[in-house]
Amino acid sequence: MTADCLKLTSYFGERHRSGGAFAADALLELYGRHEIAASILLRGTEGFGLKHHLRTDRSLTLSEDLPLIAVAVDTRPRIEAVLAQTIQLNRTGLVTLERARLLTDTTGPVPPTDPPLAGTAKLTVYLGRQERAYRVPAFVAVCDLLHRRGVDGATALLGVDGTAHGRRRHRAARRRRHRARPPRAGRLLQPERRSTDDGHRRRPGRADRPGPARAGRAA
Repeated sequence: MTADCLKLTSYFGERHRSGGAFAADALLELYGRHEIAASILLRGTEGFGLKHHLRTDRSLTLSEDLPLIAVAVDTRPRIEAVLAQTIQLNRTGLVTLERARLLTDTTGPVPPTDPPLAGTAKLTVYLGRQERAYRVPAFVAVCDLLHRRGVDGATALLGVDGTAHGRRRHRAARRRRHRARPPRAGRLLQPERRSTDDGHRRRPGRADRPGPARAGRAA
């Protein structure tokens, strides 16, 4: 367990750009170049920033700039090395720093913390989408374990980009696809011409057109 670690969190909108690129892409590329131990990009469904402009995916007109959260966790020197650039890329957003302890060895027993944890603590587990444990997705196994141990609460969040063990993960389709476009007006299709026995082509007449069945007299 690495005790002297920092958690760097950036809050911004998905359309926020910096230097001609989206801030989300620039931040994750920055963390990838510096081989940050763990980073993740989370996409929100509703929120607002300093200007109090509400954004929500429940409305088409308010869903153009949904909130994003980029989180990076590593040792203090490695986080401090990207801190200035992170602030530069997210000038209009919010950047926070928190102390953290990074568990780097998951094969053996977890050593006791020094000093021991007192009061309430928060545990964050970063997992890949394809990771599995006990034949189920790893996030399902973790939530089930915490539930059985009586933890007060747990939430699984879907990440759309990030780094793991210093390597960049494959980027998922982050940007929301717009709702289906309305159908375009096309050409009016003409009735198909059919050939007669003499080889000439004619349009279908009234007898060829389907119509409702009429009730006749009983024989």
